[in-house]
Amino acid sequence: MTGEPVFAPSTIRAIEATTAAGTKLCQMIDMNQSLQVQTKPDNTLVTNVDLALQEEILDRLTDHVIVSEEMPETHTLIGQAADFFVIDPLDGTTSCKRFFTARHTQVGFGPMVGYVQSGRIEAVSFFNAPQRALFVAERGKGAWIQRDGGSYTRLQPIIPPRLVECGLLFYAGLSGELPFIERVRQHDLVENIYRFGGFANDCSRLAQGFEQVQVQFSVKAWDLPAALLVEEAGLAVRVRDASNEWVPLADWTVSHANPILAAPQQFFEQLI
Repeated sequence: MTGEPVFAPSTIRAIEATTAAGTKLCQMIDMNQSLQVQTKPDNTLVTNVDLALQEEILDRLTDHVIVSEEMPETHTLIGQAADFFVIDPLDGTTSCKRFFTARHTQVGFGPMVGYVQSGRIEAVSFFNAPQRALFVAERGKGAWIQRDGGSYTRLQPIIPPRLVECGLLFYAGLSGELPFIERVRQHDLVENIYRFGGFANDCSRLAQGFEQVQVQFSVKAWDLPAALLVEEAGLAVRVRDASNEWVPLADWTVSHANPILAAPQQFFEQLI
């Protein structure tokens, strides 16, 4: 696809909702609004920013089926072959708490809205507040970046010729990430290993070509849509199923926990 992308109506709705929430977030940052932080029963954080952005998003997705991180009563749809918008009002809440007023930082956070059709991810829109950039992907139409409300630019990262020249981003969870990373390090498979923040920020970085490999074996349902940015930018994204097989993202039904490995296709077997 060349020129400006022509998105489906569902993708446009996701973009409109994300942009409105992103605008609200930037206003809160510029006003240096105070953060009010609470700890939820699952020991994750929720802030007044999360709730304010969720309100902006919901106002623009009225009459649509919604699954939102901050609305537990909606989580029953996860794992079903249903159509819905999935919302993370503030991907990278902890990063936001620590870097709320930062600009042009490598750490990213912001609202994300995905569209799920028959249980599978079809589109995603993510606004990275520190970068003031909107990232959009729709299945079969590529991954795109829009800065300051301007034109879209397609993301087509250049892949290093060898795995040892690649950067790897990972989340230090409790689902086997650390043993995996230890083996990668022992065999010097990649050039560097690190992380900058939330899952969506990681995905936007891979789509831009800053890094090439991503490991997170406990991706939440409301985070998973960001993986479409990586796949539509040309990298392979696989999710490990119950039989330990690596299933393409296009064939995966959004679940409560989604074990992700993303990498250039030519290096995938080497990593496994």
